[in-house]
Amino acid sequence: MIHNKVSSEKFHKEISDKTDGYIWEDVSWGNDECDSIFCENIDIQIFFPSEDWVTFNVVTNCDRGPSEGFEYDSIEEVIEFINNIEN
Repeated sequence: MIHNKVSSEKFHKEISDKTDGYIWEDVSWGNDECDSIFCENIDIQIFFPSEDWVTFNVVTNCDRGPSEGFEYDSIEEVIEFINNIEN
């Protein structure tokens, strides 16, 4: 986590602990506007809120071409979305 280490690590831990045992990797880059994590098993990247971005942005099908994005106001909504994905 590069941009907001304290809150981003908290979000990362909470999502990891509450999403059916998926493994989330920190994929934050210095030139990104915010921190993000990625789960290869379900091909989802989550961008965390930052000074410039006030919502959680969940992007699906990252490795399969055009992606679909969803915005959520709370981490609870993100966790619910992930836990309702059918693999």
